[in-house]
This record gives sequence, C-alpha cells and structure tokens, in this order.
Amino acid sequence: MTNPFIIQEDNPNIKDKQLSRWYDRFAIGEEDFWVRGQTRLRSFLKNYKINFFIVVVFAVFLVLSSRLFYLQLLQGQSFLALAEGNRVKRIPLRAPRGIIYDAKRKILVENFPVFQLELIPRDANQAEIDDILQEINSIVSLDLEEVKNKIKSTPPYSDEPILLQDNISYDDFLDLKILLHNKGGFNLSQIEVRRYPFAEQTSHLLGYLGRLGPNEKDLVRSGRYLYNDFIGRAGLEKQYENILKGENGYQEIEVNALGQQINFINEVEPKPGKSIILNIDLSLQTVLQKSLQKQLDKSEAKKAAAVAIDPFSGEILALVSLPTFDNNIFTDPLKKNELSKIFLDENQPLFFRPVQGEYPSGSTFKPIVAAAALAEKIITPRTTFLSTGGLRISRWFFPDWKAGGHGITNVTKAIAESVNTFFYYIGGGYDDFRGLGVKRITAYAKKFGLTQITGIDYPGEADGFLPSPEWKEKVKKERWYVGDTYNLSIGQGDVLVTPLQMAVAYSAIVNGGIRYQPQLVKSFLNEETQIIEEVKPQVKARVDVDEKFLATVKEGLREAVEYGSARRLSLLKVTSGGKTGTAQVGGDKKPHAWFVGFAPYDKPEILLVIIIENAGEGSTYAVPVAYDVFKWYFDDNKNTDKQ
Repeated sequence: MTNPFIIQEDNPNIKDKQLSRWYDRFAIGEEDFWVRGQTRLRSFLKNYKINFFIVVVFAVFLVLSSRLFYLQLLQGQSFLALAEGNRVKRIPLRAPRGIIYDAKRKILVENFPVFQLELIPRDANQAEIDDILQEINSIVSLDLEEVKNKIKSTPPYSDEPILLQDNISYDDFLDLKILLHNKGGFNLSQIEVRRYPFAEQTSHLLGYLGRLGPNEKDLVRSGRYLYNDFIGRAGLEKQYENILKGENGYQEIEVNALGQQINFINEVEPKPGKSIILNIDLSLQTVLQKSLQKQLDKSEAKKAAAVAIDPFSGEILALVSLPTFDNNIFTDPLKKNELSKIFLDENQPLFFRPVQGEYPSGSTFKPIVAAAALAEKIITPRTTFLSTGGLRISRWFFPDWKAGGHGITNVTKAIAESVNTFFYYIGGGYDDFRGLGVKRITAYAKKFGLTQITGIDYPGEADGFLPSPEWKEKVKKERWYVGDTYNLSIGQGDVLVTPLQMAVAYSAIVNGGIRYQPQLVKSFLNEETQIIEEVKPQVKARVDVDEKFLATVKEGLREAVEYGSARRLSLLKVTSGGKTGTAQVGGDKKPHAWFVGFAPYDKPEILLVIIIENAGEGSTYAVPVAYDVFKWYFDDNKNTDKQ
C-alpha cells in the first residue's frame, strides 16, 4: 500500500498548510486537532480586540490632531483676538450734552451728575444674583419684583446692561462701590441728567429727554448711543438732538479672570455736544406768561398761547403755552408719580399751543382779506360801504357785531372797528358788487402762509386749514353758499390757523411783504462757549401784494389802537398797531379771545400774537396782555437792551 504521506510530500501542488493540517489530524489524532483549533481561535480573537483598540486610538488621535491644527494654525488669530477681548475691557465714557442758553446767555438747562447701577448678565454669577440684590436693597431701595422680572426676561449670556437703579446719591454710590467690589456683572457708572431751572417758563419750549426704548437698539448698534442712554423726546431737545448729543469716548483696561483691573491701556476722551443760544428772552417770556396767566384767572379760562416775534427777521423772542408743566419729572424719579396726572389732565398741558394748536381765526383774518381785495382791485383805499348792522340774503341774515352798524366805512375803518358788513361785501359780494370769492380769498391766505407750516425749528408743527367748495361737498355733503364765503371773509366757519402762522402773516403785513422763517436758535457754540455758527434770517417767500396796499392795511391796524377795538394801547408811550379777534366756537362755549399787535408802529421791533381759549372778547382779555408786555418792553426799561 502506497504511503499517503510520501505521495503528498512528493506532490508539489499540495501546500505546506494543507500538509500540516493532515499531519495534525492523522499524526496526533482528531481530538487533539480540535483542541488546538479552539486555542488558536481564542488567540485570534484576543489579537483582533487589541488591533481594533489600536485603530480606534489612532483615529481619535488623528481627529484631535486635525482639530488642533485647525484651531492653532487656521483660526489662531481669531481666537487670539477673542482672548484679548476677554482680557481687555472697554469702559464707555458718556459725552456731556450741550447747554441751552437764552438770548442773554442765561442758562436754561444744565447737566447734573448722578450715578446709576447696571447688571450685565453675561458677567454675573447667576447663583449669587438674588443674594446680591438683597444686599443692594439695604442701601438703595429697589423694586425687587420689577428688577427680577427684568433679569428673568434677559438671557443669562446677554451683554446688554439691565438698569437696576438710577439717580443714586454720592453717599449711596460709595457704599455700593464697597459692597460690589469683585462682584462680577454689577457696574456703577456716572451719568448726567438734565435739570431745567426755569421749567415753568420753558417746559414746552425746551422739551425733555427719555431713555432709549427696546425698539431703539439700532441706535446702540450704530455706536452713537449706549444702552440706557437718554435721547431728546420733545421740544428743542428733540429738534437739535444731533447737535446737543456729543460723541462718547471710552477707557480700555486689562482685567484678570475675576474682572478686576490690573492695568490701564488706553483712553479716548468723549467730545461734548455743541451748545445753542436761543433768540428767546427769558425775561420777556416770564412777563408774557405772567400776564397771560392773569387773564386766564380773570376770565376763568384754562388754556392760552402767545408768540413774540421780530417781524423783520423771524426771530422768536418768546413762545408761551398754558397750562404748563414741569419737564424735570421725566428724568427725576422722585417726580415720576406726577406723570400720570399730566397725561390725564383734560387741559392737555403737554400740548404746545403756539405751534401745534389750530384755532378759528376770528377777525384777525380780516386784514388778509383786505390786502387781497386791494391787490385784486376789488376796492381802493377810498372805497366805502354803508354798514347798517348786517346784510340780508333771502331769509338769512348776516349780522355786524354792532347793532345799527358802523355807518360809512372804508377799508382802514373796517379794520379798526372790525366791521363785518364791509368784509361781507369785499369777500362774497352783494347785489351788483362782485367780491373776491372763496378761491381768491384762500389763494391770498396761502400767500400769507396759512395752511403751510412756517418751518420753525421745532417738531410737530401744525399746518392749519382753509375750507373750499370741494371739501364741503366731499365732507359735509353740501354745496357751497355765499353765506359760507361771508363767514370765511370774517374768519369764521371752518378756517383754522395756528398762532405762529398769524405771527408770520402779520409780520409780512408790517415789514412790506416778506415771510421770514421763524427761528428759535440764534447761534451754536463749541465746548469753550465760542460761537462757531450764527443762524441768519431766512426768507421763506415774498407775498405778492404791493407794499402800498400793505401800508393801507397797516394804517387800519394803527387806527384800531387810536379809536378802535385796541385803543387801550394808545395809553402807552410807544406807538403801536393791532387787531382784535373774537372767534366763535359753537355750542354754549365762550369764544376765543385773539389779539395781534406790534410796536413801534413805524418800524416794529416786536409783534405779539395772543389767544385765550374760551375767554370771551379779544379786546377785553387779549389786549391787556399786549399792554403789559409792551409797557414792560418799552416803558419800564426792564429789557436791558433798551437801557
């Protein structure tokens, strides 16, 4: 029998591995073969786990190495800058706000330093905040519930400061400084708030500030403002916000991991805002307001307005609105409880009547109609009409204010005595006499600036209203009648004007036809209080009426003082002119009392517009105000420029 092992050994096609297997099986027995196989399998599995572990470790090492390469080489500069940002802290330095002066450089508003406490959630230890707030509350009274609600509504990673308390006294500031030492996230800073020493006289004029609201974060992002900054909300504070607001600076300091300063790096000083000088004379403003209030008390009225203007430049010398308010309440937390009273007051003390109030003009509208009739050759200075007490058209009667009428009347007498009949004629016509008509009346009213904003440097100016046939048909669903033209001719009906518009219109009458833009600001100052820019008079338009016709109207205004409805002013040493008005308002309410006057007559230095709402006759209540002001301005020499 052939030996199989020899055959297999001689066969070159049989692999050594197969021979080994056969040999194991036949030489050592099948049982031993399977035992050794299991041993080898366990060894293989053990080596596989080790190899797999090595592969995993290598893969992790590869990932970490790649990440390290990315962070150090590719993003190294970015993270270096971020690390520097955490190490370097920038402390903002608020710029002082510009000062506002009156025409004689009397300070009307000043900056008052106070301290405020803020919390920056990102820098605070959230677990300690409640305990720290309790300690703070033992020094300055906090509204803890409100404060905690603010904190809860702000993400803990936010860097937006939460205002905890403002207007902190210096003594409390020192105590808090000690308490909050090394307390991350709690910042004490000095700010300046506005104080208005003459709030009673200037509250409407200057306006007030308010803190930035949640919807104004874009102003913070612009870099011009900081969180919890103040911004002009009304009056000149709002109008000249960009001028009064300076440019904030900052300090850069190096801090350690606890936020403690370890080194000073750099400082950029803030640039103060520019200051402004007004044309307003505080002394004149005070006299005008006191006299106006006296007539309010006398008539038992509640609301009034007045304008004093230089008719040859448009400079506003005084602006008064009653009732007034204290504008310090908007920045003084001790007075904040007064805010609700102001907002709920039915007399609307926040409403600035000289600029924003729209009123029926009454007879103060008549000189404009007279100028239009002269310019359109409807009449001449010698034209006369017979006033017998009014005009009758069919079953309608349009009365004069004087029973029995004024007799033969020309244009100057019509202005002086406010003769309605004369203006019915020249406005709407009568019998075979053709008047101006509504379109020409309103066209000339617009030439004098009515229904147009004057352009005064004050926010929220109203533009007034003049009725038209189209408007009446659209709004009231009625046609226009000649009676509507009669009412318009004497300033009644639906015509609405602002006191400031009447000041501009009458200025054009007395200065020869120039409509100047009213101007409150006289000049701008730098931080050394040096004038860097002066505001020059600006001509808004020229009224298309011959100067000789304006002179005729002006003569009628002079006659109103000599023998007409404003003759009380004839008692003054200075010559003057003016026109009263009594504007009907309907219902059982008293009419508005108007007066527009100027002095001296030849070349006026000051023109006054006065309106007292629901007081009564203009000659009874408005003229005395002009008398007091003119007497002070000229006779009593209380204006230092006249001494």
